[in-house]
Amino acid sequence: MIISFGYTASTPATHALFSQLTGVTISTAFFRINALATSGWSSILPKGTKVNKAWAFDVNLDKQGWTDHDLGTEKEIFKAEKSFWGTFANPVNLVCGDYYVIAIKNAPNASILSPDNLDEKVNILIIKFQNRTNSSKMRLSFITTDQNDWSTPQNIDFNVKPNDLDDTLYTIPIDSNKPIRQFKINFTADETPVTGTCRIDYIWIGNK
Repeated sequence: MIISFGYTASTPATHALFSQLTGVTISTAFFRINALATSGWSSILPKGTKVNKAWAFDVNLDKQGWTDHDLGTEKEIFKAEKSFWGTFANPVNLVCGDYYVIAIKNAPNASILSPDNLDEKVNILIIKFQNRTNSSKMRLSFITTDQNDWSTPQNIDFNVKPNDLDDTLYTIPIDSNKPIRQFKINFTADETPVTGTCRIDYIWIGNK
C-alpha cells in the first residue's frame, strides 16, 4: 500500500511517529510511506474494488518480474582529446526512487512485459506513470491461460498525455472471460517511433 503525505510543521512527535513506521528520520516536506497491510491496496480504493496483483516498484533495482524490450537505447561512448577524459552513458531502464524509469529512443516497438503465468481473471488494469514521450496513444495487450505464445493477443488502445509533467492515473477496462496469463504495454499503438522517458509509479490488476 502506498500513502503520500505532506506537512509543513516538523515536530518531535511527527518524527517519532514516522520513524517507527519507516525506520528513517523525516527531514523533507513531502515523503512517501510504503506499508504492508493485510487489506492490501483495497484500503485506498473505491468500495467493491478487488486487487489481484500489484507492482509498486518500491525496491531499488527490482522490476518485480517486469521486463523491457526494443527501447532503442544503447550504450553511448563519448570520446575526448585524451582517452581518460572520455566517458560513456548506459541505457536507463531500471527501478530507483520508487519508480520504474524507462528511456526510449526513436523506438516503434518499445514495450514492457509483465511476469508470465499470472493466471488472474480480472476486468481492469490501473497504471500510474509520467509519460515524458511524444506518444499520445499506447496499447495494452494480453494473452490468456489457454494461449501458448503471443501470436494472437487481444489489444486495447488507450489515450495518454504526451510530454506530461505529472504522474497521471490511467484506468484500462479489460474484457476477457478467461484468466489472463501475461500483459504487455506498448508505448505506441501504431508503431510511431517514440522518444523520451516513462516513469512508472505503480501498476495493479483487479476487478471492480
